[in-house]
Amino acid sequence: MFLAPRDYPAIVRYDVLTGEFVYYEECIREARNQMEGTDESSPFIGAVDSYKEELYIASILSNLVLTFNMRTAEYAITYVGEESNKYRGMVADETYCWMILSDNPMVVRWNRATGEVKKYSEFPNAFEAGTVPFKVIIDMGEVFYLIPADASHFCKLDKTS
Repeated sequence: MFLAPRDYPAIVRYDVLTGEFVYYEECIREARNQMEGTDESSPFIGAVDSYKEELYIASILSNLVLTFNMRTAEYAITYVGEESNKYRGMVADETYCWMILSDNPMVVRWNRATGEVKKYSEFPNAFEAGTVPFKVIIDMGEVFYLIPADASHFCKLDKTS
């Protein structure tokens, strides 16, 4: 079992069979060093998901995404989308990480293999977003549901269209 940090200085691997803990501190230290404001703030809030052996952790303080291989412990830091992006939620599928921003109703789709980033920001006419539009993005197969925090609607995003 892998535990992704909010304030903790490591990714933690817990072996459920032996009870052994392994702490991966270097990747979190390097990610925090590349972000401003991490001394007083939690750099990772909830934009965490995995696909196969890769764990993806995005920052709520910057557009930084940490990719951690759960088998080899290798990691990479990537800056995804605009510099002003700050990520609150994420889901990963076979090709993309789909991320919601902390202060904007936009959805960012990041192709992990090519680095291509696409933004989705069209919403229904009556849609209104506050300072923290969405709390969570949920993958339901062919569609995502965007759960509001400070928005007027739940939203559904079709992956193919």
